[in-house]
Amino acid sequence: MTDLINYLKRIKQSINYTGVQNKNIHPSDIDAVLEFDSKYLLLFELKYKGAKVPLVQRLMLERIIDAWEDSGKIGSVVYCEHDTKSHETIYLKDCLVIGLYNKGESKAHNSGLNEFIFNFGIKYNIKKIIA
Repeated sequence: MTDLINYLKRIKQSINYTGVQNKNIHPSDIDAVLEFDSKYLLLFELKYKGAKVPLVQRLMLERIIDAWEDSGKIGSVVYCEHDTKSHETIYLKDCLVIGLYNKGESKAHNSGLNEFIFNFGIKYNIKKIIA
């Protein structure tokens, strides 16, 4: 399997947001994004098993999906967990999908990530996924 990360040393660099915040307003990240056919959007948030997504980050992700869906498109925030040690590489394919947010609602979920993506592709007949 070839690595999808072009600059592995660069991905290990942390980003310091100091100086960009204003009280409770500060930058946040999205761990992974998949977009298909200008219609389907999946935003992934990964956390260590048992860790909670901070409220402001959760609200940001959910508001992006709400706006996407308000335009007539289909999207979800996909909350995933892993149990990878901090000195090891997290493989997205090995993460467990534990929750979803779409259509203004949060739902518990329990499946492997690849299974989730494949089922999403089947549900919406996304050829790029199910081909």
